Amino acid sequence: SSAHILSLDTPSGLDSTTGETPGDYIKATWTLTLALPKTGLSDPSKTGEIYLADIGIPRACYTAKTLRIDYCGKFFGGHYRIPLRIESEGDEKVQAARQKVSKATVDRIVFLGTSSGVPTAARGTSCVALRLSNKQVVLFDCGEGSHRQIIKSKSITASRIRHIFITHLHGDHSFGLFGLINALHITSNNSKINIYGPLGIRRFVESVILISASSLDHVNIVEISGDSPPAIDIGSGITVTPRKILHVKELECYGYIVKESPRRGKLDAKAAKELGAKGRELGILACGKDIVREDGTIIEAQRVTSPPSPGIKIALLWDTYDASNAKKEATECSLLIHEATFTSEQKENAAKYGHSTAAFAVRYALEIKAKALVMTHISARFQMDNKRDEGVKPLLEEALKTLGNSSLPVVIADDFMEMQREGDAFQVRS
Repeated sequence: SSAHILSLDTPSGLDSTTGETPGDYIKATWTLTLALPKTGLSDPSKTGEIYLADIGIPRACYTAKTLRIDYCGKFFGGHYRIPLRIESEGDEKVQAARQKVSKATVDRIVFLGTSSGVPTAARGTSCVALRLSNKQVVLFDCGEGSHRQIIKSKSITASRIRHIFITHLHGDHSFGLFGLINALHITSNNSKINIYGPLGIRRFVESVILISASSLDHVNIVEISGDSPPAIDIGSGITVTPRKILHVKELECYGYIVKESPRRGKLDAKAAKELGAKGRELGILACGKDIVREDGTIIEAQRVTSPPSPGIKIALLWDTYDASNAKKEATECSLLIHEATFTSEQKENAAKYGHSTAAFAVRYALEIKAKALVMTHISARFQMDNKRDEGVKPLLEEALKTLGNSSLPVVIADDFMEMQREGDAFQVRS
């Protein structure tokens, strides 16, 4: 059940090549030796392998150790799933190519639903999408009508959704799953959709999908438990860390912290060439490895590359009246997205229903030293269809008052508001 890759051709100048998708900057010539198993292989998604963007081969998935290819083909009259693995672990060209293929960044955040409890004419129920640089989409919550919101969005394509994280099983955060799952069975091109959520989400999804004679063949469901579950590697150098947060006693609720892997420094090709590096050696230096030349001289990578930079961190915390369990992971996040259902004038309602006030969201952001705050999950009492700014004015006034002299940027999300990546920060697109 293995395949040996005997050749891997990558374009020159790998250190400075960039692209929107892996297909933009890597091509491979594969010579394969296959050994078919007598019985069917288990689904790779069940063992923690995560699907990546298509790179010209039917499917790809990545683990911490290897790049693997899932090739779906027809052999001897039957259908087999054959994992193909890069065997030449020590080949520098393979290592450099793998790093390029696997890394991605969050380049856009789209707020698809920002209402609390029920949809209104101006706001849908909870749903936030992260679009990655490889065009894949990660959803956080999928309330009623989320698929319709995705269709109306200019930046999100449903068929690119690979991961859906559900905070808790209240309907305004999860009832949109069923229609979306059914639609993705048609449009996802046989790609797996990974759904993560608290205990009970498997029975929740399977009950509705199976009783409606729909399909779950394209869905992988992962149940989360405990106060501090391990980080989930979704591939492309990105992890999502769940942390239990307090909402209502009847349901477990999780906030999620999205982290990019550190980005290696940029190669100064001119400086490297002046020291004698050339050809394949440039790619090795770009990977942060020193070069030992034939004459015994050493070219140190740190001399010709800029310092590595940490990836960004995004904390998504709702519904909650107490997210203290997520503080450690969320500290110094690039962006905090936190619910602000009420103002302090409705603090009794906030306590009764397990929600936060605008003042609480700001205080939390200041405590964890967040670099920016977006408030969402807005109560219908603050929504005025034709006077949006007037409707949320009490929330914004409370937030600004709580800020005091702090320069923390604070924004109240609207449906279809988009935030574009600019360096290590996100800015609202006009």
